[in-house]
Amino acid sequence: MGRELLKNTGRIILSFIISVFILTELYAVEVKTKLSPARISQGESAALTITVTGKSSIDPAKLPAINGLKIIYTGASYSFQFTNGKTWYGTVLNFSIYGEKTGEYTIPPFLFNTSDGQIYSEEKTLTVQVQKSSSGHGDIPITGELSLSSNTVYVGEPLIMRYYINGDDFDNIKILGLAEQPLSKDFSIKMIKENINKDDKIYAASFYVVPLKKGNYDIGENSIHIQVEDIQSFFSRNVRKIIPCSAKKINVLPIPENGKPENFSGDVGEYKIEVQTPSGEFKQFEEIKVPVKITGKGNLITLSKPKVENNIENGNDQKIIIEEKEAECRSGENGLDGEKEYLITIIPQKYGELNTGKIFIEYFNPYKKKYERAESQPLTFNVLPDEKSSGTGEVQLDSTDSAGKLNYIWLFLFIIILAVFIAALIIWEKKKLSIIKKEIKPDTADEISSTANKSDNLLRELAVSFNNKDTDLFLLNADRAINRINPSKLSNVELDKYKQFKDNIYNCRYGAGVLTNEDMKELMEWFKKNQA
Repeated sequence: MGRELLKNTGRIILSFIISVFILTELYAVEVKTKLSPARISQGESAALTITVTGKSSIDPAKLPAINGLKIIYTGASYSFQFTNGKTWYGTVLNFSIYGEKTGEYTIPPFLFNTSDGQIYSEEKTLTVQVQKSSSGHGDIPITGELSLSSNTVYVGEPLIMRYYINGDDFDNIKILGLAEQPLSKDFSIKMIKENINKDDKIYAASFYVVPLKKGNYDIGENSIHIQVEDIQSFFSRNVRKIIPCSAKKINVLPIPENGKPENFSGDVGEYKIEVQTPSGEFKQFEEIKVPVKITGKGNLITLSKPKVENNIENGNDQKIIIEEKEAECRSGENGLDGEKEYLITIIPQKYGELNTGKIFIEYFNPYKKKYERAESQPLTFNVLPDEKSSGTGEVQLDSTDSAGKLNYIWLFLFIIILAVFIAALIIWEKKKLSIIKKEIKPDTADEISSTANKSDNLLRELAVSFNNKDTDLFLLNADRAINRINPSKLSNVELDKYKQFKDNIYNCRYGAGVLTNEDMKELMEWFKKNQA
């Protein structure tokens, strides 16, 4: 017995020691950082693996920002291992480090939050060298290219910025997109879609760029994300690469002041204007629709609305409304061209000959380096007076408008007749209400004291109305008679008849039924039998 007790005690102590050892191994925090490889070519990536022992809840608090590198967190994995008597429990965090520019970089420690506080990874060094052949099919490297439709433009003159990939195996390259959206406070930049096929390069993206200020700029620096198939090893695999594109220099010239129109709106390009002039005669205050189309090359997207020559000078003669549609643009090697449509609505305020004048647009032509004006022929319209207009925009009634006066007399008579009818209706409703109140007036004290006489009188009135075939009076007296009966004093059989008669009287009084002679006789007999 004592020997068994000693064995059990020894087992308990051994289990305790093993548990303490396991827990100590399990919760000992250790951070290991591995960078592979430590040297990559520009546009390639290295894998950064951070292994944390003894922590299950780890949150990357902040990743460092390193100019020339792009750090992407790709996820975490959790593991528990027991090997050769040793227990390991931990978290593996994975990062991809893309080399966007050449150079030697120090990757500082990463900060992580845990349930017990903060921990840090180890510092590592990564070398990004000049890119060599990366397609695996030859000696020609994969490079990025930025192309501008022009390197010298005026303020407001649009240009096209395009990104390409150069390589030796286009079938092996897939464009994933740009690293970032090009932005600049001194340029208006909008992405456009183009269908470009070239034999010596792969098209990636295009942007519509409008300079807003004069000066010399470096624009367009970016990177293109691609996917290539690496077949240098025995098993091929898809590899994601970042291909840098260097910025391009651009010189933005100011629009010259010499010759600038007084009310110049800043339009730059080369345009033509087409106006469809409606024919015929129009009436005063009638809308005259004039379609306008402007075609050419330049900044069509933000092109100003065309102007009407006499819109300001003769503002009392006409009102002008100008509507515009979205521009239809086509991109070419040298920029953007297309067309934009407008609808000008002219509303004449006076009759006679209306001289609207020319419809025009003023712009600076960067190709001829001078200000120009595209205009239509002068527009004139013959405007007839409105039937009820004095010609000055005021509607009047002439001396021959006797029909209108007659209409006012009939309207006045109709209002008087309607008022008389409403007054008569109110008087009738009041009289009807007094009759109803009289019918439902409660019995006086004298009537209550002579209950027997009251019942006899009701029976006599029922008989008189029956003999006179006055159904309405019969129903009124029947309603009074049945309301004098106390249902609590009736037998079950008589109570059923009471309910039946009461419903029948109510329905007949208000149009939901009709009493026959037999019904009235039955009612009188029942009242005689059960009178109060």
